[in-house]
Amino acid sequence: MISIILTIIVGFIIGVISTSQLRRENYQLSYQDIPYLQVFLNSFSLNYWYFLSLQLYKYYVDWASENGIEYMTLDAGWKMEYIKELCDYARGKNVKILVWTWASCPLENPNDWIKQMHECGVAGAKIDFFERNDQIAMRWGREFAERLAQYRMVAIFHGCPVPVGLNRTYPNVMNYEAVRGAECNFWEKT
Repeated sequence: MISIILTIIVGFIIGVISTSQLRRENYQLSYQDIPYLQVFLNSFSLNYWYFLSLQLYKYYVDWASENGIEYMTLDAGWKMEYIKELCDYARGKNVKILVWTWASCPLENPNDWIKQMHECGVAGAKIDFFERNDQIAMRWGREFAERLAQYRMVAIFHGCPVPVGLNRTYPNVMNYEAVRGAECNFWEKT
């Protein structure tokens, strides 16, 4: 009985130390102007088979607008050739556009890709395929969060390292998704 109680107490203490450590390592910034950061509803288009057309994305934006959904995430399949037009259309419907991308895209084009997305009117990025959980990937997450924050853009990390309190320093990191998603249903039998 005493060993069970000791185990519970030690587990609790370790949890408190871990949480405190994360808070110390991820200092809280005092943002003066962060009204763009808020809890939001997000609609998501899942597509792996073909590129979606501008007309279909406009239909999704209309649906999001009619249902009070503030953000629309474009999954793999969106095209650069119409992203600005879609963002302009969505803005008129009070819907903001997030775009999915491989982690390699902002890594290989450090300022160009994020700046280009911002100039097109994109509100944030869903960055996928970190494919690792080491210090290098942790550094990528911090760099992405910082660069997106410079342009007042939000981040969703997908297929990413474990959350370590980064959103305390960069509250524009809205979500971490690191689960086996529904996309696995198409080609895996696990």
